[in-house]
Amino acid sequence: MQTVYVNVDCANIYKDNAYRSAVDSQAVLWEELKVISREKQFSHVICEDGYQGWVSNSQINQVSKTNPGVMVTSNHAFIYEEADENTLTVRETGAGCYIPLLKKTKGWYQTILPDAVKGWIKQSAFNEISGDQNSNILLLAKRFLGVPYFWGGKTAKGLDCSGFCQLLHKMVGIKIRRDSPMQFEDARMVSENFLDGSPGDLLFFAENGKRITHVAMKLTENEIIHARGRVRINSLDKNSELFDNTLIDTFVAVKTFFN
Repeated sequence: MQTVYVNVDCANIYKDNAYRSAVDSQAVLWEELKVISREKQFSHVICEDGYQGWVSNSQINQVSKTNPGVMVTSNHAFIYEEADENTLTVRETGAGCYIPLLKKTKGWYQTILPDAVKGWIKQSAFNEISGDQNSNILLLAKRFLGVPYFWGGKTAKGLDCSGFCQLLHKMVGIKIRRDSPMQFEDARMVSENFLDGSPGDLLFFAENGKRITHVAMKLTENEIIHARGRVRINSLDKNSELFDNTLIDTFVAVKTFFN
């Protein structure tokens, strides 16, 4: 299969080869895509997480990537023409993207994009995430509070519930699949009691009682964080003003990707 790379901050992955089609997921800057077939405006691709869909040909480039890149850790970052915020922006990027770095100057890195355009990005976009995976994923999760819900979203511009959990795990070095039913299938069982489990574990929900339709992350003993309308915190304590009874009514299980 031909290999191409995403040339924009985030490219929508459509269900069908049309802009009016539903957005099933997204692929981010420098993400590697395998091309199944190519048409005039769209390519049918396989994303790095195995997800398949259609992407606009205007948002991908065929190029050899020899530099694996460094992960952006800030929610949003800009790539400028020069190492100066007053110069033109050539691209945006954000959390979870792996950007090749060419050279460094005071507070800046030079990078190259899939269309061979070079630019400069602030060093602060790559602030190191120190500590253990469990602690890091909780700190990272709170950075996204207030980000709006977007079906198929997996960036800080908009997130759906499973995209949020996938991004957080990616940022601490754990690869998981895209959708909540897939995550439910792959994760290790912890408990069928919603009060059990540890911070960083995932709580799964099923609106119809069968198929998993929602996922949240345990933030504290009695709190969860999830994308529902926006990234928000809800409580598992019935006496809390953050308690949402609809979540308890549809709860299925606590599972985890941590050892």
